[in-house]
Amino acid sequence: MKKALFIVCLVLALLLSGCAAALRDALDTGYNVFGIPNPDLHIDYASYPDIGDMVELRDHIAAQREQGKLEFSFIYSGTEEIDPGVVAQMADVCYVKMTQEGNICHLEMTAFPGERIVDAYFSGKTDSLTQDERKVLEIAAEMVEDAQNQAENDWELELLLHDTLAERISYSDADIYYEKPEDQPRHLSVIGGLLDGQANCQGYTDAFYTLASLAGFEVGRLSVETDTDPHMVNTICLDGSWYVVDLTYDDSNDALISYRLFNAGMDMIGEEYWWDEATEPNIIVANSDENSYYIRNALAFEDIEALAEFVAESWAEMGNTQIHAMLQNEADSEKLNDVLPDALEKWGRSYSYSLWHSSNGADSFYTVVFE
Repeated sequence: MKKALFIVCLVLALLLSGCAAALRDALDTGYNVFGIPNPDLHIDYASYPDIGDMVELRDHIAAQREQGKLEFSFIYSGTEEIDPGVVAQMADVCYVKMTQEGNICHLEMTAFPGERIVDAYFSGKTDSLTQDERKVLEIAAEMVEDAQNQAENDWELELLLHDTLAERISYSDADIYYEKPEDQPRHLSVIGGLLDGQANCQGYTDAFYTLASLAGFEVGRLSVETDTDPHMVNTICLDGSWYVVDLTYDDSNDALISYRLFNAGMDMIGEEYWWDEATEPNIIVANSDENSYYIRNALAFEDIEALAEFVAESWAEMGNTQIHAMLQNEADSEKLNDVLPDALEKWGRSYSYSLWHSSNGADSFYTVVFE
């Protein structure tokens, strides 16, 4: 199962009685982190921004991140408890330490290695990178350059990066727990993905973030919930619109690469997973378009017979041995098996194939591999 778990450190929050206004009036006393009055602590509340709810917090964190800040303080006057794990989701970081004195919160966040590598690449300042991060930068830059030399446009470039990573990385379900950011397991980041060939969903996401960012794409991370576990995916901005790229799920079968969640809109995501809008400022497009693998390549069908005829012709006449196709408005795993043999027999050739199916709750996605 694809798991994404943010390990955070929450220093004991101060529990004070009274409303936020009363706390602001207590400028002559102040409190330390353990709730003991401290007359030497004078707090100038006017110097801190006042955050009233989770959406305001999300937007404030985004503004700080745009300025390159990973450490800052603010007044929190909202009623909902701040969960450092949620803060990590909002900030697209791998680790959050939060301390609180009264209603003043202080955040110290640790970026994913991929972000550090990308920042170092564009700034030209690599001295702060670890030895492993410098190795990853060298490999990633070479992978991007190879893809750029092959691609004729940005869409093909993104696809090549997607496929290159899928071929290089295998999913790892090794231990994900750690207490300090410097102890983060390698498979939770691009380091494990590119140096070891092993990653969980966080590692896949960090790897795609790294390569796509180096290639010039605007990329983010999105924490989602499935029926069983947390999960992490990428978001990407193309032509001013945001899409989901889920390399982990697209690479769930090492024998083949799937493209159902390559530049997916909400329609193709369907019932796969969901997320709290308070943690994600970018709105994912409602309907998948020409940036989707299936729509761009005319692989979306409304009729199962037409889809079967396409598969048969692609194999018998075009010589394709691995074929992807999407059946819209049908979520039936056996549907293609019922009609494909008839379509293949029209070509008068012996055949043997394997079929993989997935569904978003509304549509069917098939991959047919011929022996």
